[in-house]
Amino acid sequence: MISADAPNYFPNSFNGHMELPGIAENKFSVSGDVNRYEFDEDYYEQPRIFYKKVLNKEERARLEQNIFDSIKDCY
Repeated sequence: MISADAPNYFPNSFNGHMELPGIAENKFSVSGDVNRYEFDEDYYEQPRIFYKKVLNKEERARLEQNIFDSIKDCY
């Protein structure tokens, strides 16, 4: 259950950032060529299809309310 005064994302920020001294990042070597590649910059088509064709009216209303609730205090 999400509390109204708690972060609704992961990782949360209840206690702020904490270093874990026993944990080290993995190191690895990289070699080879770096090339350009084509990619799709369409970030809207898949969510639009999900909203329009997958969700029913009640699910869309719930999604809209959840989005509103998560951004209402932004300024």
